[in-house]
Amino acid sequence: MSRWNASALKIGLLRRYSTYLGVRVSHRPPVLVYQMGKVASSSVRNSLLLHGVHPVLHLHSFFPLRERRVEETGIEQELRQPLSEEIAHAKRVFDRAPILRRLEVRFREHVYNRRVHELCIARGRPAKIVTLVRDPVATNLSMFFERFAEYAGASYTPGAFSTDEIVDLFVERYGHSRPLTWFDVEMKTSLGLDVYRWPFPTDRGHLVVNRGKIDLLILRCELSDFEKEHAISEFLTLEGFRIVRGNVGAHRNYGAQYREVKRRLRLPASLLDRLYDSKYARHFYSESERERFRSRWEASS
Repeated sequence: MSRWNASALKIGLLRRYSTYLGVRVSHRPPVLVYQMGKVASSSVRNSLLLHGVHPVLHLHSFFPLRERRVEETGIEQELRQPLSEEIAHAKRVFDRAPILRRLEVRFREHVYNRRVHELCIARGRPAKIVTLVRDPVATNLSMFFERFAEYAGASYTPGAFSTDEIVDLFVERYGHSRPLTWFDVEMKTSLGLDVYRWPFPTDRGHLVVNRGKIDLLILRCELSDFEKEHAISEFLTLEGFRIVRGNVGAHRNYGAQYREVKRRLRLPASLLDRLYDSKYARHFYSESERERFRSRWEASS
């Protein structure tokens, strides 16, 4: 058995311990890796488990997006329509899924996500939360490939779509607003934490927020592993913590075309304006950083 396969087996066992037993019996504050998805959070979770931290719990939401109501989020007017479209899309995807898939989703929602909220948040238990942010275009492109069938109408098959066709699908069908709405829809409504109240030090790329019994570490995905290790070590008082990465890309059949789309992708100025002039992008990235991101994805005039 290779070193990574052995690590993957250990991670699997530790995840199950954290989920089904550790969260109930441990006297330590649970560590929640709680974020929007496609921001390298799995590497953080896996590395914490391998370091001996437990319980470590990993989730993108406490409650299903399809059951959210726009008005409960208090989100600004300009994002209400995009959020309504996100919610409607989540409902359609769930309703169209085979019954076994719907049962699987509901099982996770009720047995894991809601239970974590009940045990770690609703009861007022001390908790350490790690969340990550990332360039919104990079986040969206990664999520688009992860959920390709939702937008293309068929699962990804190498060679079935040209790179130009995939770019068109991404631009025209993907919602694009999830990074802009996630903190309001999730963290503010589920935890009562409005991260935009705390200035974010863009020169450091990470911030610790202490509110009641919740300690929150916000990390930028673009930080080096060394910088992430240092920030997480300080936050959780760890020694010798290291980020461990598995070769997950080798297990994805879309890897080569994803890299090609990423290399060739150019987006309309109106979409880039919406993403990089957003509250989210302006809060977590400096003007020069946003310009650098934008120049990477901008169509030549």
